[in-house]
Amino acid sequence: MPPPLAGSEDELQHLLPHGRLVATPSGGDGVSADDEWEQRAYGCDVIRDASVLLSCSAAVSGRARVLFHRYYFNESLRNADVHLTAVACLSLALTLEDCQTLIKDLLAVFHRVLARRSQTEAVPPSLDFSSELYAEYRDAVILAEKTTLRTLGYQLATPRPLSHVVLFCEIIGPAFGGKKKDVAQTAWAIACDSFRLTVHCRFTSNVLAATCLYLAARQHDIPLPDDWWHIFDVQTVDLIEAAKSISSMYTETVPPRYKDLGARKQLPKALRSVLR
Repeated sequence: MPPPLAGSEDELQHLLPHGRLVATPSGGDGVSADDEWEQRAYGCDVIRDASVLLSCSAAVSGRARVLFHRYYFNESLRNADVHLTAVACLSLALTLEDCQTLIKDLLAVFHRVLARRSQTEAVPPSLDFSSELYAEYRDAVILAEKTTLRTLGYQLATPRPLSHVVLFCEIIGPAFGGKKKDVAQTAWAIACDSFRLTVHCRFTSNVLAATCLYLAARQHDIPLPDDWWHIFDVQTVDLIEAAKSISSMYTETVPPRYKDLGARKQLPKALRSVLR
């Protein structure tokens, strides 16, 4: 059954009002907007890298990053370390998408990602399942997953823009001419990249899918009819705002780095001193 063109009732009730998007718990704890953005982006990149190593679908990876962002609209970065939250959110997304993954495999992959990203050589490249580190890691992640569920109020519905991108491409595909496949691939890539942003907490799937197609068509220099997005129940002001937010992501020049904002104490002891 194809997804509805407009945002579903589940999506609408999980969108955050402007006030909550601006006045975040981290900001209330004195975390600067730049530091908050960097740690959110870092956590999303960790989820993305782990998803690739686990051969997760784009839907799993995207859902995990939406849950990650939503969590930090309810909790401060000073109280919850991004590493544990990232593992917890990917674990929840795997469960929600009916993907069977053992916790030891999940932790092994995350450990490998952290070893690659660590600025020291102190993180061993592989995780010994008989070690104290693994036991601490496992217990910390199980607790983080329970905490994430409670913090989100067990409300785990998220936008599904990827399916909408496919549907919308089929509907307006003739306007792309011989470049339909190229535009569809570009729109899909933009949609996958957009999970790094908080736009999925602000807009419904139809808005995000139309925005990704709009940006993809512009990238391929394909003119489309004026206000074509109205057929998908998308308002111009929403499309423009979402397009600005997604486009800004591609102007970054320095990759985000981990910064301890006070929550590193939650990490297993063996990792605390090496993630600088």
